[in-house]
Amino acid sequence: RLAGVPADAEAELRDLNGAAAVVVSAANGLGAASVLGGHEPSATREALGLAPRAADRFVTLHDFERAARLVLPRAMFEYIDSGADPALGYKDNRDAFLELLLTPRVLRGAGASIDTRVSLFGGALQLRDPFFISPFGVHKMAHPAGEMGTLEGACAEGVLMGVSQHATVGIERLRARFPAAQLWYQLYILRDRRRTLELVRMAERAGCSALVITVDSPAFGFRSVDARNGLRSLPSSMRYEHYVDARQHDDAFSGDGQGMDDNIENIFEPAVCWDDIAAIVRESRLPVVVKGVLHEDDAVLAAKAGARGVMLSNHGGRQYGSAPSALRTVAATRRALETLVHGGAVPQRVSVMVDGGVRSGDDVAKALALGADAVGVARGVMYALAVDGARGVRDALRMLRAELRRSMLLLGCVSPADLRQLRVSRLPQPKL
Repeated sequence: RLAGVPADAEAELRDLNGAAAVVVSAANGLGAASVLGGHEPSATREALGLAPRAADRFVTLHDFERAARLVLPRAMFEYIDSGADPALGYKDNRDAFLELLLTPRVLRGAGASIDTRVSLFGGALQLRDPFFISPFGVHKMAHPAGEMGTLEGACAEGVLMGVSQHATVGIERLRARFPAAQLWYQLYILRDRRRTLELVRMAERAGCSALVITVDSPAFGFRSVDARNGLRSLPSSMRYEHYVDARQHDDAFSGDGQGMDDNIENIFEPAVCWDDIAAIVRESRLPVVVKGVLHEDDAVLAAKAGARGVMLSNHGGRQYGSAPSALRTVAATRRALETLVHGGAVPQRVSVMVDGGVRSGDDVAKALALGADAVGVARGVMYALAVDGARGVRDALRMLRAELRRSMLLLGCVSPADLRQLRVSRLPQPKL
């Protein structure tokens, strides 16, 4: 039992099955209820022991995850937290990190000289830290402020944010509110190619520093948890703001399937090929990153199509449910792309990003040690947003930075480049 929470309120908070009506908002740090669909819970964050700034006592991203499970209606939490059936990819995202060991070096004088800055796209983009907020849709599922709250926290820490095509606050509004923010726009290629190009132009006008094209989604993976929870559409007060055409929006998100994303193939182009990537590279002045790659040969094809970066990702385990963690292909991808550049097949180094399962700065260090240039975090940020809005996001990013610096110090590394020189090993696996 949760101390101080009536039994009926606790059951309501934990077991709400419908498409969700309420997110308990900590936008003011006071636990006020934000009504999204007409139902107001009787339990607030204070009743759950999350009094104003209780998050100050959180010490890891896992603390935010545990708290988010309590403050969000079950359908909303499980939408964020789940993977596509049978959820093996979702599980492997964490397992892959937990299997890795890094061997420290000693007496290298790291100390106060640690510098976590990295550059991407041949030096065209500088990041304060080798991590960023990976594109993830529907932030209003976590908190009424939605992507606006996430970006406020990101800007407070100087961290780049990827904005999803399925954002509930559009990128133009985000840019107007935060003119100095570092933003990427994540694009799905639509059957309506004219609208696809309009979205590219929108990203350019919004001053994005890259266009991230997701290529693993001819349809969306099936999550049985959403079907069981009856989560078939966004609450009526929310909208995917980048879909300005009402008919197009309703065709994809009408809510007449088993889950929220069942009709997405009505608007997504299922027959996307490398020629489509090359065409967008030619059409846009933005560097193109291809997201959803899990095989090094596909990374090579992305580079040959003109992409300046690849984002290794299994979509948080939300597409093909038995896909391996993207972390498992980082080293092979780095080798394949370096061979490509050295052989003269492409004119410049291709940046390698990876996301999926990142819950700590030590996870970031492991991905960099394998050869990644930068690392995306998504769910950890969403949990922090759910619990404490923009301040939660800010605190989570500070945790990541502090953990990464501590890991680098203990590993004897001054820079992300030093991490790539470390010995990486794996925990022995039990024999079958």
